[in-house]
Amino acid sequence: MKTIILLFFLFCFINAEATHIFDLNQTASLDTTESQYIPKNMKDCLRQLDLILSDSVKNEIRSLSESEFLNGAHFGFGTWIRNNWGLWDKNSRLHKYFVRCRGQLYEPDFMSGDILSFYYDHLAGDKKIKSKIRKFEKGKKWW
Repeated sequence: MKTIILLFFLFCFINAEATHIFDLNQTASLDTTESQYIPKNMKDCLRQLDLILSDSVKNEIRSLSESEFLNGAHFGFGTWIRNNWGLWDKNSRLHKYFVRCRGQLYEPDFMSGDILSFYYDHLAGDKKIKSKIRKFEKGKKWW
């Protein structure tokens, strides 16, 4: 029940508040979709999620196990990431980043899953996260 409430909150919060977080007058050099900033790489994804989510939501995520968070967030929060960060668009810079790191057959569902997994590790204070991201970017196993 706790997971369902958290995921519902995440979905509602992000849909209602995300447009207020980003400067809608960003320069054209940044990759955007409908004025939504699209991160350029995994580190940027983590920074953007830190900006979007409140401290109380971050604490709630920390209270979940990784599998509870990943399984529960895939269809709500994960869908928001896929749709708003251009993961379905092969021309978006984030999609291109994932293809460079993981290959042509890398699907948006896996992309958002990896973002969520890295974000969970980030919130958990994983000291090896920079090393894991480097391995990920080289196409190696990082988990």
